[in-house]
Amino acid sequence: MQGLNYKSSLFECLYKKDTQCVFISHKKEDSAAAKKIADYLMNAGVNVYFDEYDDTLDLTDPYSVVRGIKNGLNHSTHLLVLLSPEALKSKWIPWEVGYAYDLKTIISLTLKTIAEWELPEYLKITKIIKGTTSLNQFLSELIGCTEPFLIKESRLISAIKSHPLDDILVWNK
Repeated sequence: MQGLNYKSSLFECLYKKDTQCVFISHKKEDSAAAKKIADYLMNAGVNVYFDEYDDTLDLTDPYSVVRGIKNGLNHSTHLLVLLSPEALKSKWIPWEVGYAYDLKTIISLTLKTIAEWELPEYLKITKIIKGTTSLNQFLSELIGCTEPFLIKESRLISAIKSHPLDDILVWNK
């Protein structure tokens, strides 16, 4: 089953108690990587809130951004923080983490471009995912799969073939 993007997933998460929805927190400069992650999660059957899929947001209006973030977080079960050197400069990511801290499961996903020692203290207490293997393990737990998750596309995944996130995540961590 294909996961849903913002418009459908928030509605479904609102009315179905057992529906998982992952809010993707990222810095604008990491949007391409965030989109790959969002698409990967949706291909796994996971619903996401990803700001680029939210056409109600007016990024020039801070009130619109705050409303969109609150709405997305209020209807999500998880907050996935994409970490990169750019993300460390974000003003929105710490705000999103603070808003969600006591209400959501927070997971940090390190992109290839950041070392663990660079992580901010407030994120070191979250579950940290470092690569494709740990991301697939997280997805298995999220969707309640007893076997390790592998995206179901015929061209993917074996030890020889490449993973669709190889360019942004460390392989096999």
